[in-house]
Amino acid sequence: MSAVTQFVNSGINLTPDAMLSLDNRAQEFAHERGAELVGMRLVDGEFVPNPNPTWAITESTRDAIRQLVEEAFTGGLSPQQLRDAIESSVMFSRDRAMMVARTELARAHVKGSLEGAAKAGVTTKRWLTNPESETAPDDECGANEDQGPIPLTTLFQSGDDGPPQHPNCECTLIFEIQSSPAQPEGE
Repeated sequence: MSAVTQFVNSGINLTPDAMLSLDNRAQEFAHERGAELVGMRLVDGEFVPNPNPTWAITESTRDAIRQLVEEAFTGGLSPQQLRDAIESSVMFSRDRAMMVARTELARAHVKGSLEGAAKAGVTTKRWLTNPESETAPDDECGANEDQGPIPLTTLFQSGDDGPPQHPNCECTLIFEIQSSPAQPEGE
């Protein structure tokens, strides 16, 4: 689900300028931090280079992926088109290239959505897992979903501000505006 669809479904009216802001912020995130988790693994709550040669990458490869992710935004590439670009430029397998493309685009979109949500007056967010995902029965995202709505600036219990929590994560955020309770008449 796109960020715009999430906002529309939540009753938030996004102007063309606000939608452009979402896209610009996602592109900025891709430029600043794209591919930072590729070839990394989580150890004791910190990301460290993965020692397994199957997953490890060089900094120059990381920079090349970051550039491709940024270009995906400026060129409007789909995850499949980005996968093809990654696969052909850094010699990843087709499956790994798709995992990187999907995960990096999701990270950038969520970061842009969070900034746009704050500007639009959103007060809460909710993590939703995809029950049809191949990883859903066994992945760690269910605990984030179980939290229900949380304040927009609060981290989920995983320490993430939104999906993806892991490679190939198919979760999404739903944004909500909490209305204040109706005041009784005459007060």
